[in-house]
Amino acid sequence: MNRRVIGVVVVLVVAIAILIMAVVYHGYNVAIDRPDLTPVKQVLPVDAEKEQEAFLVFADALTEESSNPEGLNFLDITEEKLLDILRTTASKSIQQHATLALAKLRKLGAMCERDPDKRKQLMNETIEMLDKFIRENSDYSKISDARFELVELLQGKASFLHNPTDEQIESTYRRIDDGLYIIIKDYQRMFDATQDADKREEIGNKIMRAYYTLGLNYYYRGLLSGKGSENREKYLKEAINSFNAFALNYSEKVLSYEAADFIGLFYYELGNYKNAKLYFKVTAVLYKSIMDDDQKTLDERNEIVYECRDIIQKAYAHLAMVANGNNEHLEAIRIIDDLTKMFPGNQSDEWMEMGLLEKSRSIFYTGDKEQALAMMYRLKDNSLNSSVREKAANLLREFKKPEGVK
Repeated sequence: MNRRVIGVVVVLVVAIAILIMAVVYHGYNVAIDRPDLTPVKQVLPVDAEKEQEAFLVFADALTEESSNPEGLNFLDITEEKLLDILRTTASKSIQQHATLALAKLRKLGAMCERDPDKRKQLMNETIEMLDKFIRENSDYSKISDARFELVELLQGKASFLHNPTDEQIESTYRRIDDGLYIIIKDYQRMFDATQDADKREEIGNKIMRAYYTLGLNYYYRGLLSGKGSENREKYLKEAINSFNAFALNYSEKVLSYEAADFIGLFYYELGNYKNAKLYFKVTAVLYKSIMDDDQKTLDERNEIVYECRDIIQKAYAHLAMVANGNNEHLEAIRIIDDLTKMFPGNQSDEWMEMGLLEKSRSIFYTGDKEQALAMMYRLKDNSLNSSVREKAANLLREFKKPEGVK
C-alpha cells in the first residue's frame, strides 16, 4: 500500500475516533436543509476546542485527498460535524476555519454531483457562501485560500456553460483572471515576508497552483468560444504561452509534465498535430525518467509511478488520439499496448480506459469492427468513470453498428 493511501486511512481512523467522542460528549445537531448557524449560548471547555481543532485538520485532509475514494464516504458525516462546530461559540479563528472547510467540502460535493440542475444549485450556493465569507473576513490569515476556492469553483461552473454568449464568457473568465492575480499577489507577499523554509515551500506551492490555474483559464475560455472563433485561437495561444512559462519556471516539479500534456492538447485543438505529438511525448517520458532513477529503490520508483499514473496514462491516451488523427491506427494500438504493460493492475483507471477507447477506434479502422464495437459497448456499460461512458457512447453513435453486434 503506498504512503498516500496509508496517510488517508490513518486520517480517516483518527476522524472516526473524533466523531465518536463528539457523539458521546457533545452530540450532533444534524443538518436538515438549510440549518441555522447562529452560535448557541454555550461556553466550550478547552478540551472541546482542541477536539474541534483536531477535527478541522481532518476536514482539510479529506478535501485535499478528494481523489481517493475512501474519503468520499465521509463527506456527509464531516459536514454534520462542521455544522455542529459552527453552532457553538468557538473562537473566531475556529469559526473561520470551519466555515472555509465547509465551503471546500460543499465545493467538492458540487463538482461530484451528476445531476446538472442540482450541480448548478450547489455551485451557486457555495459561490454565494464563499463571496459572503470573503467580504466579512478580510482579516482572516487564510483569506487567500478562500479566494482560491472561489476561483476554482467559478472555473468549474464556467466549464458547464451551455452555448454561452461572448459576453458571458468574457465576464465569467475576467472575474476568474482578476481573482487569480489578486491571489498570486497575496501569496507572493506572504512568501517574501517569511524566512521559514516549510512555510515558504507551502506558499510557493500555492503560487505554483495559482499560475497553473491561470493557464487552464485561458484554455477553457478558448474552448467555450467555439470553433472558428477568433477568440478561440487567441486564448488557446495564450494558454500555450502561459503553460510554456509555467513548465520553464517549475521544470523540477512533476506538475510541469502535466503542463506539457496540456500544451499538447492546446496544439491539438488548434489542429497542429505535429506539435501536439511533441508535447505529449515530453509528458510520456515521465515513466522512463522515474524508472531510470538509480538513486531510488525499485519499490520507491514503483510507488512514484503509481502516484503519477494519471499523468502518464493521459499522455499515452493523447498520443494514441493524435496517431488516430493522423490515420496511424496501428501506431495508436501499439501505444496503448505499451501503456497496458506498464499498468497491468490499473485497467479501470479513467485515462487507461480513455486509451482503450482510442485503441477501439484504431481496431475499427484496421478491420475487426465487431471487436472494436464490443470494446466500446463494454466500456459504455461497465466503466465507473462517467467521462469514459460518455465518450464510448459518442463513439458508438459515430460508427454504424454492424448487424448482429450487441
